[in-house]
Amino acid sequence: MAKDLNILATSSDARLLVFTLAEFAASDQAADQAVALRHLSSRAFLLRVNTEEDYFKQRFKRLRIACVLKTLMDSPHAVAKPTLVALTTSADFLSFAALQELLVMALGSVRPSPPEAIDYWDSHSQPESANLHLVIEAIFINRSAPALTLFETKMADERQEIECRTIWLRDQMLRQRNDLEVLRSCERMVTQGTVPPPIPPLVVEALCDYHPDWYLACKKPKPPPRLLASDESKEVLRRICRFADGNLSLEPPIKAALEVTMREIGAGEGEGAQG
Repeated sequence: MAKDLNILATSSDARLLVFTLAEFAASDQAADQAVALRHLSSRAFLLRVNTEEDYFKQRFKRLRIACVLKTLMDSPHAVAKPTLVALTTSADFLSFAALQELLVMALGSVRPSPPEAIDYWDSHSQPESANLHLVIEAIFINRSAPALTLFETKMADERQEIECRTIWLRDQMLRQRNDLEVLRSCERMVTQGTVPPPIPPLVVEALCDYHPDWYLACKKPKPPPRLLASDESKEVLRRICRFADGNLSLEPPIKAALEVTMREIGAGEGEGAQG
């Protein structure tokens, strides 16, 4: 079906409206992206797709407009990503809390994270923010250097509860602990003093250890197999472990996990715990 502006202007069929707008969102043409952005930024259009009650009661993933954002997220065309970023300043789109949540997650697809996305995530990840943990999830979907720098800022923020920061390390970070950019971020936190003293040992613990009893939920995160890490990732992890072994006061279980990790990634003869 050809993209049809008349459908967007006149149709009362919510499913057809979403399907048609998704066609514009899938385009590699700037003019089509402008059409998509204009309609996503229109409260009147949004209320033709879902009712106001829907926006208050439904989970953001179940809203019809989520299909259009998914199209933008999955698009191979560079021109689609600025459409997502522009929604960070769309008053009508952001007038619904569920769409704010949807945008938090959608911005995870924009790599590297532009300043507008970082500012949006930052505003939604203050200590009392309803979307705090969702932002952390989106950061680790993204895993670009700017996104992980924001994560370091959140880890350094002593207004954030230590329990929350521990959960982020043992959940979202742990799932990606073979990732090179994630390891570089951890290296900065452990070796450069960018986070307060309680945090570096917790980073080392989440990098080197894993215990199912850390988690209350039935579905527990799993760390990726260490052997699947790239050589470059393993080298960054070696540096972290060497520094932690020589400079941090580690509890015996963390120190033991560090020793095991060093053996797993092929530490040289004589390397490992020195205490």
